[in-house]
Amino acid sequence: MSQDRAQAIAEAHGQATRGLSALAALAAAPLPYSAPQAPVGTPEAKPEPLKPEPTKPLPDLYGPCADFTLKYEGLYANHPNDPGGPTMRGVTIAVFRAWRRDNTLDIDDLKALTELEARQIFRTNYWNIVKGDDLQAGVNLCLFDFAVNSGPGRAAECVQEVIGFTGKDVDRAIGPKTLRAILAKNNVNTLIEDIINWRLDFLKGLKTWDTFGNGWQARVEKCRDLAHSMRLGKA
Repeated sequence: MSQDRAQAIAEAHGQATRGLSALAALAAAPLPYSAPQAPVGTPEAKPEPLKPEPTKPLPDLYGPCADFTLKYEGLYANHPNDPGGPTMRGVTIAVFRAWRRDNTLDIDDLKALTELEARQIFRTNYWNIVKGDDLQAGVNLCLFDFAVNSGPGRAAECVQEVIGFTGKDVDRAIGPKTLRAILAKNNVNTLIEDIINWRLDFLKGLKTWDTFGNGWQARVEKCRDLAHSMRLGKA
């Protein structure tokens, strides 16, 4: 073999060896980091949020309660023994003037009071004050009619005492604490009876019982009957 040929073979061998070494080093080197790619295609839709079960709205019982009270209040009255003075549809002259914000209103203005306006007065001044929309059916009638007849404070005092409040807790206002206690009563029929009996005892203690007692007794007994019918969904 000639010297030139031997030298060429040696150089080729060296180049091959160096190439193999470079490939080995490259294979041993760590691969550069590459962030994972998002999957191709349409992503899954987000699940719909859970919706609460619809609750059955409480029936609006103001209408039948107002019907009852308006029936027993009648139209215009001005009995000399009635401390409320002139009254139309159960609305006294003082309440009427405060409602209209006009102290110059007279008897003729009061006599012109419509049933629609009387219902508006009842709802604002009595039903809403005793929390009629929040109370159990039947209980709201008892307290509302008592409030119109004897004042919201007296009705609140009544229910606070029959549910067991004493001392400073009897503040003659149906606030959150009183409302919670009323709604916690499981035996609503007994609560109705207790309110009715308290109301009758209160009325019998008034000096005007001899004058108005028969009418009050009939009214309260009918209120009891209707309240229990409302509990059964018959009113």
